[in-house]
Amino acid sequence: MANAQNIEDSFDDAIKKLQAEKERMRKAAEEAAKQTEKQGFETIFTKKEVASILKFSERQIDRLIAAGKLKKIPSGVGKAVRIRTSELSRFIEGGKS
Repeated sequence: MANAQNIEDSFDDAIKKLQAEKERMRKAAEEAAKQTEKQGFETIFTKKEVASILKFSERQIDRLIAAGKLKKIPSGVGKAVRIRTSELSRFIEGGKS
């Protein structure tokens, strides 16, 4: 019985950590949006910047884009990947809209 309780406690801790990380990512994207909103335009992140914000690898970002879960914008420069702040926020919030 104690083992089941330990597993449940570990699971609860993991959920709390994931929720805290989601909030950290949301705040990071929101802060970036505020900074550029002051300048009158939306931030466009590189794949590397998005990976850093989400704490993902660049390959994971490629996979999200390929799966249609994260939308990139045409950059017009080779294979460069650019993602709008609004798209990053949408993804962090759970892909709504």
